[in-house]
Amino acid sequence: MTSPVEALVQQLDSKADESYDARAELIWIGSDAIPAVIDGLPSLGGFGQLTAIEVFEAVGDPRCGPALIGLLHSDNPTVREWAAIALASLEINAAVEPLRRAYRACLARATPPDWTEPDGIRWALTELGARSPVVPRLTARLRAIAADGARRPLDPVGQCPAPPPRPPRLHPRRASPLDGPPMRLRQRLDPAIAAAA
Repeated sequence: MTSPVEALVQQLDSKADESYDARAELIWIGSDAIPAVIDGLPSLGGFGQLTAIEVFEAVGDPRCGPALIGLLHSDNPTVREWAAIALASLEINAAVEPLRRAYRACLARATPPDWTEPDGIRWALTELGARSPVVPRLTARLRAIAADGARRPLDPVGQCPAPPPRPPRLHPRRASPLDGPPMRLRQRLDPAIAAAA
């Protein structure tokens, strides 16, 4: 016979409203529910695993680290992505090498680097402090060597020539309605102006 917590874990794979109700109850139970969620994880489908990951993140119990690391090998790319993000948000430092392997597996599957799974894994590695900034070679060459031999970034404003002067206008300025009517038109419209002229 299953316990009430185990029944809630199985409901994580149910219809959306039942699954979200079970998720809310498991989160309310807290850390006491984590062992049952970990044990029931292999029997859940993709939707249930995603909901279980949400429970792990909401409860914040580090005991779920090994289970999340195991989900990095899932057949579902969304499960792999969410597991990586959860590992970072829970600060599971033991997940750095499995995350690196998961990223290499993305490269081996030829997953485009701008898709969400490799992006989520890179984010997780960054959050765990396992990525160092990389400057592309062409960008690194944009450094000037000063007279003292120190490498300094280029100053694009100071090294550019002054912009060329603006070319002269080819057409004279046309009258605008804001300039008012020409003098002849004003003389015709206002007899006082015509008398003064």
